[in-house]
Amino acid sequence: QKKEFEGQKQLFRNTTCVSSNVAALKASFLVAHQIAKAKKPFTIAKELILLAAKGICSELFREVVGQVSVSDNTVSKMIDKIAEDIEEQLLDRINGSPFPFRWMNQPILKTRQWCVCVCVCVCFEDDMHEDLLCVFLLNNTTGAEIFRVLIGYISAKLNWTYCVGVCTDGTAMMTGRLSGFTTSVQEVVPECDSTHCVIHCKILASRKLCRELLDVLHDVIRIVNYIKTHPLNSCLFEFLCKDMDAEHKQLLLHTEVHWLLRGKVLTKVFKLREQPQWFLADKNSPLAAHFNDKIWLAKRLCLSNRFTALNKLSLSLQERIASVFKMADKITAFKTKLERFHTFVDFSEAVGLSKLLSEHLMSLLVAFDWYFPNSKDPKVRILDPFLPANKESSLPPVQEDQLIELASDRELKNLFNASSSLSSFWSKVKCDYSELSTLKTLLPFPSTCLCEMGFSAMTATKTKHRNRL
Repeated sequence: QKKEFEGQKQLFRNTTCVSSNVAALKASFLVAHQIAKAKKPFTIAKELILLAAKGICSELFREVVGQVSVSDNTVSKMIDKIAEDIEEQLLDRINGSPFPFRWMNQPILKTRQWCVCVCVCVCFEDDMHEDLLCVFLLNNTTGAEIFRVLIGYISAKLNWTYCVGVCTDGTAMMTGRLSGFTTSVQEVVPECDSTHCVIHCKILASRKLCRELLDVLHDVIRIVNYIKTHPLNSCLFEFLCKDMDAEHKQLLLHTEVHWLLRGKVLTKVFKLREQPQWFLADKNSPLAAHFNDKIWLAKRLCLSNRFTALNKLSLSLQERIASVFKMADKITAFKTKLERFHTFVDFSEAVGLSKLLSEHLMSLLVAFDWYFPNSKDPKVRILDPFLPANKESSLPPVQEDQLIELASDRELKNLFNASSSLSSFWSKVKCDYSELSTLKTLLPFPSTCLCEMGFSAMTATKTKHRNRL
């Protein structure tokens, strides 16, 4: 009995040791996962997290916490394993989906190397899902080099024939007619469509300004730079705004790269009407004379409203899991607003700017019509099959017959009205109405917003502490 008791005791010790080792391993993965999500350096595990955990669990679980491995190499290896597992899950989703996928990529310069980000959208569990597929570092960014690196990855893990569309930022290296990236992709997959990012098209359409409004914009930038680029002026201006109980305490420094700041810079200067004028007058700056010019103030107001409206449009175009048709509807609504834009007309007529404002709005509308032409797509009727049918249909007879059957089903109409999105509805009826193949049209990526988010996350991790590791 004594030997049996000793054996059971040893078995209990071994079991406890194994369970504690498993718990320590799970804890190590948990710590590595949280560090990766927070985009923190690997050294934070040993310098902060482990010490804090030991302090919290000082008496009860000191031995278990001490077994958790949080060295830099261990955290790095575990993050690599987590990334490999996520990649395998994503590839299984793509390869197991009965429908094609659409992906987008975009290059951007990071330090001395170019970074190419590739995102993918796939049908999974009766809905559309977007995710980051891969990121590459290149020494040069010719279309042929990007295609060579990407085809080596795609050919080994995915089926090229599943790709139905590519969305890029529209640069020459990506969309060149002879040696561009999309041209090389379409040689391998002729059915693949190429789309230009709707946000980049919007930026190109709204880039031009008439000379008079451009001069006003430069004057506002000079005023902001005079206050913000000098530390003493910036500090004194902040004290002035606090004493006057102003809505804002500081101005925004204009940068050409961050195009959203144009509207915010003009809006803050417009809301802080008195403070910049008093500050510049106290400094005997000739820029203070602009605030006494009614025509200049009216032009600044026109610019502020113009960029504010464009910023709202840009933010609305950064929606996740959105189809090209939804983005086209938003652009159409914005163009309709431009046609009926009569805000501050009375004020502009009073100062003699009605002609300038109307010409500016007309040129903006012409630019949007150039980049976003109105076109009647026959696929729009497939997206809403319960609309009244047209006598002249451009759909094939097989698709037309299935569309009539679907439109006559009242249960499907109720399901269509109750569905949260078009993709979820068509995913549920894909088996019964396979000839319509609407999911190919609904696969998103009208913009490269997801790639831009990936680049922002990557930039946040490039700290001085990380560069030394």
